[in-house]
Amino acid sequence: MRKRKTIKESFEVGKKYWNLTLLEILEDRISKKGRRNAMGLFLCDCGNIKEIRLACVWQGRNKACGCMRGRLDFIKEKQNEAQK
Repeated sequence: MRKRKTIKESFEVGKKYWNLTLLEILEDRISKKGRRNAMGLFLCDCGNIKEIRLACVWQGRNKACGCMRGRLDFIKEKQNEAQK
């Protein structure tokens, strides 16, 4: 039987995931419920450095540091105005 890779083994330091580049794999964090969360230190394309759960990046829930949120709202607003 083949052994499954852990989330940490799936990531490579220096590789780019969406708009984030992994700088370092950090120690696991223990959540309030007692779960272990693998964390990583990421550099966003906008220049921000942020700690993000590796699982969130792997699943595509975090694609940037949060800088895209304002830009996407602006784009959606413009598209809605164009449809009216």
